Amino acid sequence: MVNSIIFCDIDGTIVPTYFDSDQSISKEELDNIKRKTKREVLSKNIISILNIMIKNTKLVFLTGRPKEWEVITHKLLKPINRGKYDIHFLSIEGQWNREKYYKFKLDMINKLSIKYDIIYVIDDNINLLKYIKKYFNIKNRLFLFLINGVYNSAIKDMVIENRLM
Repeated sequence: MVNSIIFCDIDGTIVPTYFDSDQSISKEELDNIKRKTKREVLSKNIISILNIMIKNTKLVFLTGRPKEWEVITHKLLKPINRGKYDIHFLSIEGQWNREKYYKFKLDMINKLSIKYDIIYVIDDNINLLKYIKKYFNIKNRLFLFLINGVYNSAIKDMVIENRLM
C-alpha cells in the first residue's frame, strides 16, 4: 500500500508572510511580526484545500514560527480539525536565521517521512525547496514532490508557482 505525507509551511504559503527567510531576525523584530500575525485568518479557499489534504494523507505543518507562538498558531488553524494534523515549530536559541530554519525543516522532513512512500513539501521559499532537494535522504521512498506554493493576498488562495522533483 502506498502512503503519503504532506509537509506544509504556514507563513507565505497559507497566509501572508511578514518574514524574509533569507535574513536574520532579532527578538524585537519577531515580537513585531507576532503582533501582526495575531490578526491573520485562513481564507475559505485555504480551509477547503487543507480539509481535502487531511482526508487523503497525513498533514504536518512545519513552521519557522517560534514555539512561543503556539497559541496564536493553533487559533489560526482552528478551522482545521486539530486531531487531523501535526505541527512543529522552530525552537532556536538566539537570533532566527536562514541556516537554522533550513536545517530544521530538512531534519523534520527526513525524520517524520521515514515510513511514507510519497512525500510532498509545500513551501513559499524556492531556495528552501532547492536545499531540501539537494540534501533530502530519498532512500527507500518512491517520490519526493517539492511544490512552491505561495499565498496570493489578492485572491486569498495559494498559487503553485513551481514544482521541483
